[in-house]
Amino acid sequence: MPSTSLKFELDTNGAQLRPAQQPFPHYLIRLTTTRLAFQQKNTRRLVASYTTDVAPPPPQSSALRRSVSKRTKTLGNPCLDLFFHVLPNTRAPYKYLDQLLPLAWSHDSLTTLKLICNLRDDYDLGKSYLQAFYRAALWLHHNHPKTLACNADTIVSEFSESVGTMNDLVEILHRLSKKDKNNTIAMANGNTDYRFLHDRVSDIFADYLREDIQNLEKQKEEILSSAAFFCPPVGSSLDRATLLCESIARKVFPIESQGLQEAHYADRVRDRLSKEVLVPLAEFLSSEGSQGRGCPIKKYLEDLKASKIELESEALLPHEIIGYANDGDVGQAAELQWKAMVEEVYLKQGKFSNCLVACNVSSGLFKNVSVALAVLVSQLGEEPWKGKVINFSPEPELHNLGDDIDNDALMSKCASVGRMVCGREIDFRKVFDMILQVAVDGNLRPDQMVKKVFVLTPRENFDWAGGSCWESDYEAIQSNFKEKGYGDAVPQIVFWQLDHYDRVPVPCRRRPGVATLGGFSSNLFKSFLDKDGEVGPHHVMEAAISGPQYQNLAVVD
Repeated sequence: MPSTSLKFELDTNGAQLRPAQQPFPHYLIRLTTTRLAFQQKNTRRLVASYTTDVAPPPPQSSALRRSVSKRTKTLGNPCLDLFFHVLPNTRAPYKYLDQLLPLAWSHDSLTTLKLICNLRDDYDLGKSYLQAFYRAALWLHHNHPKTLACNADTIVSEFSESVGTMNDLVEILHRLSKKDKNNTIAMANGNTDYRFLHDRVSDIFADYLREDIQNLEKQKEEILSSAAFFCPPVGSSLDRATLLCESIARKVFPIESQGLQEAHYADRVRDRLSKEVLVPLAEFLSSEGSQGRGCPIKKYLEDLKASKIELESEALLPHEIIGYANDGDVGQAAELQWKAMVEEVYLKQGKFSNCLVACNVSSGLFKNVSVALAVLVSQLGEEPWKGKVINFSPEPELHNLGDDIDNDALMSKCASVGRMVCGREIDFRKVFDMILQVAVDGNLRPDQMVKKVFVLTPRENFDWAGGSCWESDYEAIQSNFKEKGYGDAVPQIVFWQLDHYDRVPVPCRRRPGVATLGGFSSNLFKSFLDKDGEVGPHHVMEAAISGPQYQNLAVVD
């Protein structure tokens, strides 16, 4: 019995491999499976949340937590609602998305365009919500087709590593072709909006593939794009549904002979696209994989150490600096960078004056963030708060890191914070009692009282006040402060849950004297520092869509 070779192709829904319906070149099995693996790589995503004067919710069942409440309260801005309320792992939010998109577009079209791309973003404060992104993209095509088409190259070039891939453009075309009851050829010829988008997508693929094959021939493999991964294999079901390969092939290989018949020309260029472009590029990309790049932070510090560049006080964020404070190669440069940042940025501007940080450094991906903010804020206060940090614990203490910012102090300060004993909860009544006692012992004026206590922790479940009711505790705290002459100077708590993701970030119940913030990104951290810790929901949204990949997006119609 002759052996049978089982061949596979990517299903038209992009979700699975299925037996091919027609002869399928062996190299495409490799290409298709590589494309699928490339799409499905795991990326951890964080979802930002902000609630004013509220505490994190009590434990909820997964069914309750993952449903979109019909009574979801608007934040008074449809763009904020789109950012905070349309989240992955929720039940059928698409009708809500359909309602929000026109409202948000009328309110601020450019912000809405950025938020649509944020639905696809895999990093920082992006949603990585693929199905919602596709639905929003289809809405964009039907209502503002030129905006979608004219931003297609930006989505690919600027977002290829962080928000989208070229496969997204193919998938959008495929979904549009499925929605139309007419055949694809008639749609491409008769629907001007679809034709315009189809042309833009094929232009983008053709440009990348031409450049890639030239770079491969010149042995400039390090700058190859992923176009060969995401171009539909010639003759595949996805190609038949979109007719994309023929359009790309015609642009990569323009007609060379006037006497060549149209049908022969189409077949010839499709074959050339497969053999001369997709095969060699796919084989190289599959064998080589992605090459790691050097860390730009360390490169900056190395150049600073070698005096190749001038020191820029705002070049790095605090947690980026302390990551190299103990580095034998660039540790001294990190110390210099830290000193310049503290003196030239924060002290000059009077930021974070008389604030304290209570941080949990027991574990978590964001330990450096907690340590960095604790050390920074401790250096920006006035006596008796200068150099002080509180540990996240049922028995909190006021730790003294010292009040100098000498070049040799950063590493030891970070080590001191890292050694603090932390627990799973913090007793805020004891924190306030400790602060009040220091103020009374020092005979401080109300304007010298601590203004804010920033609480940083990676933990999702915590006990706000050692097991008792926060409202009654806060009333007792206010009473104690008033009794000692500080009734109008009760510090505010800003609770930042750094490791916050996969939760519906909406207000739950009121908590006096408390603001909560969830999620982390470098842009959010920078906004937090720039705003002196005053970060509201609008700032969180802006931080999520302020990255360089969003800046070239433009509204056209």
